[in-house]
Amino acid sequence: MKLCLCAGGSSDTLVVTQISNVSVIEGGTVNISCCWTGSGESQRLRVIWLKNLTEIKNEAVNLTSPPVKKERNDCWNLTFSSVTKEATGRYICRVTAEIPVLASANGSGTVLTVTSRGNTVTSGATDIQTPIIAAVTVMALLLLLTLTCYCSLRRKQGTNQNCSMGCCFLKKRGCY
Repeated sequence: MKLCLCAGGSSDTLVVTQISNVSVIEGGTVNISCCWTGSGESQRLRVIWLKNLTEIKNEAVNLTSPPVKKERNDCWNLTFSSVTKEATGRYICRVTAEIPVLASANGSGTVLTVTSRGNTVTSGATDIQTPIIAAVTVMALLLLLTLTCYCSLRRKQGTNQNCSMGCCFLKKRGCY
């Protein structure tokens, strides 16, 4: 006769996983998944969702069919339809095995980001073009300012001989 005293091995350890970041446009639908392994022969689990560390949903999950293997892999979803900006936050999934043995584990959390419909970018090229256009505009304004100052200085000095190219085009504005 053999006697085995086994302390919770890896197959008995409850491990919860979540995707770290999810983004959605306001008004859309999004699923935040919570998956766990190691519930072993548990018959009843509890899935608790926390938003910014405040409990928002608490559901009992009855596992009626026994697992083929001792190690289970199950998932549960938190679904948002017609999502609003107020849904933005960090969602943590806590899974608790209640029967036959009490065990609990938290996921690392999923950060949900909801963006306004008006903040959407139609293409990735727009992100690159905006800073370039701004830089070219600033450079053109600086060049115009420099040219204006140069012409103004030449006019004050009274050196109207040998017109430079910079002031020739401003001849009608009193630069010459």
